[in-house]
Amino acid sequence: MPALRRRPGITSVATLAGFVLTVGLVHLTAPEWSHAAGLDVWNAGAAREDLDSSLAAGAEIDARNDRILEQIRGSEGVVDRVAAGHLTLAAGVDELDALNADRPAWADGLRYSHWTLPTHRERVGRYVIEKLQGRHAADPAAWAPLSARLAAEYQTLGE
Repeated sequence: MPALRRRPGITSVATLAGFVLTVGLVHLTAPEWSHAAGLDVWNAGAAREDLDSSLAAGAEIDARNDRILEQIRGSEGVVDRVAAGHLTLAAGVDELDALNADRPAWADGLRYSHWTLPTHRERVGRYVIEKLQGRHAADPAAWAPLSARLAAEYQTLGE
């Protein structure tokens, strides 16, 4: 009886050829499905360009996010200086306005939050007061004199 010899190389080549033929037939019969399933290997160049574009967009979003976080930290510092009396409310409003001038939707958010206030300066002033009121919610004794000072300074914002 002749001995049957195994030929693993031929089996691998046959399997690979069968796989390529199957993928090719699937692509011909159902191109949308094969693309959705990721079997569209012929479009690898376009997929790479899409990936590069997505990565670049992600880097741009990260840079914008970093800028917004800087603006938030800077705004908190301005509010701290107003609370400490190192800045008047009007000066704080001016700094916040300059600091956040290019911040996406900041002015729109204030307009939405304080829709009854007629001017942007008054909305920014109210923003500062509400920030400080929230910080001092647990300490009414500290809030009372600060609130009185800010209320008096707020009255001059519209002038």
